[in-house]
Amino acid sequence: MKAKEKAKELVYSMFNVDLECKNESMCMLYPHAKQCALICVDEIIKQVEKYDTLKLNDYVYWLEVRQEIEKL
Repeated sequence: MKAKEKAKELVYSMFNVDLECKNESMCMLYPHAKQCALICVDEIIKQVEKYDTLKLNDYVYWLEVRQEIEKL
């Protein structure tokens, strides 16, 4: 899965709705969903740094996912 797709998947799994805000209150929750997804990715990055030092591809992938979440 590409980093952009994973980023959307994580944010929307935290948001638990379709890809678009359906009303104003849902749109207000969206930044919180992004923050939750970023926290998850940060934890994954920490674990990759700690245990998978030989797997640079994993590290780069999760950094890209983090950047894509920030763009959403």
